[in-house]
Amino acid sequence: MPVDDAIRFLASSPNRVALLAALAEEPDSPAALADRCSIARSSLHRNLSALRERGWARKSDGRYCSTAAGEIVLDAYRDLEETVSQAAAAAPFLDALDAGGFSFTPDELATVTITRATEGDPYAPVHRYPERVWALEPTEFRGFTPVVNPVFNEVHAALLDDGVESELILGADALSASRTAYADRFAEAMTTDVLSVRVLEESPPIGLSVFDDYAFVGAYDDDRLLACLDGDSSRFVERAATLYEEYRERAHRVDPDEALVP
Repeated sequence: MPVDDAIRFLASSPNRVALLAALAEEPDSPAALADRCSIARSSLHRNLSALRERGWARKSDGRYCSTAAGEIVLDAYRDLEETVSQAAAAAPFLDALDAGGFSFTPDELATVTITRATEGDPYAPVHRYPERVWALEPTEFRGFTPVVNPVFNEVHAALLDDGVESELILGADALSASRTAYADRFAEAMTTDVLSVRVLEESPPIGLSVFDDYAFVGAYDDDRLLACLDGDSSRFVERAATLYEEYRERAHRVDPDEALVP
């Protein structure tokens, strides 16, 4: 049987997926399966026959159960459903992240927490950031941002007050905005011994923060944060740290005295 026909057979009916899952969970009689899956008896018998023809189910002593092949197909189908669901949720911001050099595989998406801006809560990803950072109690920070955000400013001002070693990369526009819109706070931050600022001529298209063994990546549409992705999987943190170093190589250090000149 062609693979696409087999996939189409399973995907075209929720009843077939439910039946295969029930068979994998526990062998049962047709009558009991019809009750468990809320499927009409006539439909149940047709689907059982079709599952047996494909080698995904077998009958023994009046009861039906899944085969090893059927369980493999069920697991793969559930993985496909999860991947499609993740891709649909992430579609609005995956291109933005890719433009900044951070693409995701389905496996990697499954390891991070995704907080999206929605119509009901457009600032959800902004609020996610301080909530997680306060819980981390970090000792080191490295990151870059395309925008100046008062919420993020307050988070990092508090980290500097706590003596957290920090290195921040700003685009030239963000550096200029920091000097003017937040002049006093920026001047105070630049006099600390724990902050180093670097500047890029172009604004980074995404935001990124690495705290010890935890990382955040932010997808932007102009100045609006579309989504925040964060997690502590070693792969995710390593990729974030590597991307940070790539941006760092293109940025030059800002002298503290020069940084205060608009």
